Amino acid sequence: MVPLSTSLSNHFILLYSKCGCPSATHHVFNQTQYPNVFSFHVLSSTYAKELRLNIAHQLFYQIPQPDSVSYNTLISAYTVFGETEQTLLLFNDMRDHSNHFMLLLGT
Repeated sequence: MVPLSTSLSNHFILLYSKCGCPSATHHVFNQTQYPNVFSFHVLSSTYAKELRLNIAHQLFYQIPQPDSVSYNTLISAYTVFGETEQTLLLFNDMRDHSNHFMLLLGT
């Protein structure tokens, strides 16, 4: 099999995610030679939507440099499912990384 570029892989990851197919999404992600932050965002969001927050949480900590989208994806999922303690832990972690927190505040 010819390896796909990260950009093309990301399109397939997004496609399977929108179809609600977490296993296919994860399969393409695993085949991606150089996944980027976007690859992780989509896969993490896919699992969050499927109520599999433990996998989304594990993926978050695999992101080389989590950004504000990374934090907000997981914080939003925890909030929706009433995971207040996890939401606060992640929010405090984001606050410790001031540039992400400042983006959230819009300053």
